[in-house]
Amino acid sequence: MTDTDASPRFPLLRYDDILRALDPKPFTAIGDTSSTQLYPFVGSALSKFEKIQDEIIRIFDQLCGGQFGAVSPMGQIIGATSSFNVKLDLAEQAAKSFIADSSQQQAVLRWLRLARKASIVRNKIAHGQPIYPHFVKDGRSLKGVFWAPSLLDTRKVGWPENGMSEWEFCWNGSQLSDYGTAFHSVYAMLLTLREELAGLGDETTASVLSPTDM
Repeated sequence: MTDTDASPRFPLLRYDDILRALDPKPFTAIGDTSSTQLYPFVGSALSKFEKIQDEIIRIFDQLCGGQFGAVSPMGQIIGATSSFNVKLDLAEQAAKSFIADSSQQQAVLRWLRLARKASIVRNKIAHGQPIYPHFVKDGRSLKGVFWAPSLLDTRKVGWPENGMSEWEFCWNGSQLSDYGTAFHSVYAMLLTLREELAGLGDETTASVLSPTDM
């Protein structure tokens, strides 16, 4: 298996900016006109997240002695695990075990935590559905179609006696698109991180291994 992508050559994205882009989106009263408008944003976001998963496997592989641009049998083993969180746990343990420089280790663990935050958002998107709400929140009525949990999923939607309470998430197409962009940013920076770990980066990308500059 080879690495056909090259890391971006533009001013590096800031860790804190990507972190904020993955925060819960604020309530918006305006949805989309139909569910067919939402589906492309959902599919795009989910496919972009899959590239994050690939990078986690490759980071683990490199930390365990694999080479940049190829996946060793060790990487193929972690690739066979079904859980993204397990892959992350193993990558974090590899960073703690094999990166001697404490500053670089801290930076790698922070990037991996960013991927974990992205996975939380991804799971919400993957388990959502188009809804057509008809209620008022903060004095404003919702209009259009939104991406939200099932109305019957009481883990994510409350059923108070006086009507429906908050959804755990309720996003329109623009907000889904923003999450997709954030997923791509996480992927791009993980790829850049791998280059630095392999000694293939340059002076413009060295900050990804510095907790104070990333």
